[in-house]
Amino acid sequence: KRGDTPLLFAAQNGHLECLEVLIEARMSIDAARDDGVTPLFIASQTGDSHCVRMLLNAGAEVNRPAKSGRTPIFTAAYHGRRACVRELKKAGADCSVCIQGRTPLDIARENGKSDCVAELES
Repeated sequence: KRGDTPLLFAAQNGHLECLEVLIEARMSIDAARDDGVTPLFIASQTGDSHCVRMLLNAGAEVNRPAKSGRTPIFTAAYHGRRACVRELKKAGADCSVCIQGRTPLDIARENGKSDCVAELES
């Protein structure tokens, strides 16, 4: 219904072996659902840093926003996914992206995600 793909499903559920097979089969790494959510975005949201790393290594676009305007690092900070924030930062994620005047750091602070605050400030 939403435009889910096998790659999105594998990323959402942390199925690394499936993800690897789908990447090797050259599935579109940045194919998005109807709401613009990509496999990297969903892995960042669910907190699977291994999936995040695999997708980044396969060439996923680190700063690609969903239709909401949120990027993977924004959603990782919102959900308190420190390891994902770290992987995304290493890959060059834009930590200054603003949604309604708030950055990922602002969102992490507002939601009491002190681990992510520390990671974003480092």
